[in-house]
Amino acid sequence: VKPQHKGDPPQLRVLRAEIRENDKALQSAVGDSEKAVRLREVLRSRTLLFADIRVKHAAPLASFDFVAVAEDLVRRGRADALIITGASTGTRADLAQVKALKEAYPDVAVMVGSGVDADNAEAVFQEADGCIIGTSIKYDGHVENAVDPERLAAITRFANRLAPRE
Repeated sequence: VKPQHKGDPPQLRVLRAEIRENDKALQSAVGDSEKAVRLREVLRSRTLLFADIRVKHAAPLASFDFVAVAEDLVRRGRADALIITGASTGTRADLAQVKALKEAYPDVAVMVGSGVDADNAEAVFQEADGCIIGTSIKYDGHVENAVDPERLAAITRFANRLAPRE
């Protein structure tokens, strides 16, 4: 478990199917998720496990039933939330997939992990329980750029409309 970039939250790579990432075939791996689940139980931690259905910049080597993969992640991997992303950093996720997961697993949080911006956030939240925002708040929408205060303000205004007030 380690951050990909300085300042990022830790991520545990768990693969449930053979996929191709950056021109390398990756094998299915259950061991790391089992260790994380055991550690969470031993420590009696309230840490939540978020599982990415299909890692960005990766493609399945064979036919890929994302609902079946989700079943494995929820039942065996004990994922608390499922993440649907676009094919690459900053690309929009398929909201039909989000809807299908919500129908299949109504008690599991389904998050959108890429491509959410002020223009499409309302549509995303018609289907998803939450989202992960990064690239869309950077200058010119490029991951390597600094945060653009105007883009951040636009998405923050939307989030403030959603947030319950006491």
